[in-house]
Amino acid sequence: DADLVPDTADSNAQVHKTEADLQSSDNPNGFSVYEKYHVKGDSFWTYRNVGRKWALNEGGDYSAGAYDRGMPFDFTTVIDAEYLLDDDGKRLYAPFNRQLLPCLTRDEQALDSVGIKVEFSLDGGQTWQVRSGVIGSLSDEAGIYIDELNLGEMLNQEEETISGGTLEDVELNYWTSLCDDKLKGRSFKDGEWKTRVRVTASIQMDQRLVRFSGPSSAGGSPFEHRVAYDLHDSHGIAQRMAASIFVAEGLPADELDTSAWLTASLDRIREANEDMSISGQYLLDRMWLGAFACGDAIEKITGRDYDLSVNYGSRTIYPEIIQIVHLPIQQKTTL
Repeated sequence: DADLVPDTADSNAQVHKTEADLQSSDNPNGFSVYEKYHVKGDSFWTYRNVGRKWALNEGGDYSAGAYDRGMPFDFTTVIDAEYLLDDDGKRLYAPFNRQLLPCLTRDEQALDSVGIKVEFSLDGGQTWQVRSGVIGSLSDEAGIYIDELNLGEMLNQEEETISGGTLEDVELNYWTSLCDDKLKGRSFKDGEWKTRVRVTASIQMDQRLVRFSGPSSAGGSPFEHRVAYDLHDSHGIAQRMAASIFVAEGLPADELDTSAWLTASLDRIREANEDMSISGQYLLDRMWLGAFACGDAIEKITGRDYDLSVNYGSRTIYPEIIQIVHLPIQQKTTL
């Protein structure tokens, strides 16, 4: 019940407006699909992961029980063995949760990472499509979460319908494809699902660069200084694997291998500190007046059979006493 009133302003010569009453509608929560799986549904929190969370299962969290998805993910299928296995073929990484990180591949225009690429397949992996939607990387495991309001609006690029089964002739989209997999009893564990997700990302593994810098004959001190440095913030290896879909596209990648630089850094640290003196102290049980003097060398500690001698070239040298402190309160004999 409204009159159509034209707007005659110069800038809106062809624009018309009207007013009308909104039609009443049933509560959408009366539909179980909306109630459980739509972000605004009353029971959404209970079913919030259905169709939205995809995990790699790298820690084996989904290898038993109702959510059994098989063995933990085998990283050797996508990462070269030299970064994952030792010379005997033993695994150099532990089965604990990780996080998907932005790709090393760089966008030639933006000169920045292409991010994490997520693709979907509704035909068992024969074809892959990038669908628009809000998708984020999980913070506590390697996986993604689809944060779209309505999963049924993640449409297939080709206008197709489902063939056979309960949903025959229903429009094929991401949500109906998932439903079809479940209704037809396909096994995800056995690789029977038509609905699949492929993610291209970076991931941090356990292997670390380990380098040593031994003492040199030119050092002023014959005693070894052993210190461990954690330099993971400035050194490491970052390599794009051949399994990346970006290799064929020829896009550049921010790869890194600081092995030689790490060795040089440790050498510089050693060279700056190898002449540094090493000092320590011994507390004797009583005063040995006249038994020691500054400048004396200590050959060994008897009783514990601890030899303090060090071979330095053709010579044998010993630590030197540089200070003697008397503690009469602690070092006394009570008769």
